[in-house]
Amino acid sequence: MHGAILTAWRLWDIIYYHCTRLVYVDKPNDNIFRVVTKRYWGNTLRAGSQDVISAGDYYVKLHIHNYQLARRLKGLEGEMRLGLSALKAVRNSLPALARYVAEHPERDNIRGIVGTTILYRGAVPLGFHIQDIESPVFCWFKTAFFKLILFICHPNGLRRVRYKTEKLVAKRVFMSKEELLERYFGD
Repeated sequence: MHGAILTAWRLWDIIYYHCTRLVYVDKPNDNIFRVVTKRYWGNTLRAGSQDVISAGDYYVKLHIHNYQLARRLKGLEGEMRLGLSALKAVRNSLPALARYVAEHPERDNIRGIVGTTILYRGAVPLGFHIQDIESPVFCWFKTAFFKLILFICHPNGLRRVRYKTEKLVAKRVFMSKEELLERYFGD
């Protein structure tokens, strides 16, 4: 990625962060997640036949810190290497996210974690469940927004967005609090 674009993205990211209620999960350690705890108002998120998060439940909304991810991927070549590096950043950030949830003042009320992303391949082995977004308008908007971010942050930008663009569709990724804590907290 061009250094000027990365610098501009950093400035935008600072403004975005200060205009939202996002908090860093583990800022000194460059955790890839920023989060906000809120109530869920979408359709029920299910893992098989089990309801994980329903309307009115508290959850932790995941936001990938795109600037930080772009900075980590800068200079890497090849789709496989880029994908594995992004997956490693997420996997390495999950223990701190589990600690954040376990120590949160609302921990007893939090039902799980939820994110919306086009980077969901590889999420299942990490414990996430994947669900389509029911609203076609919201799905289109989020997909377009994430493609813009991918264009800006990805070292191969436009080429990556154009390559197999039909596979770049926003989805919900989620995990129950119990699954998160069992997999990534403790020991």
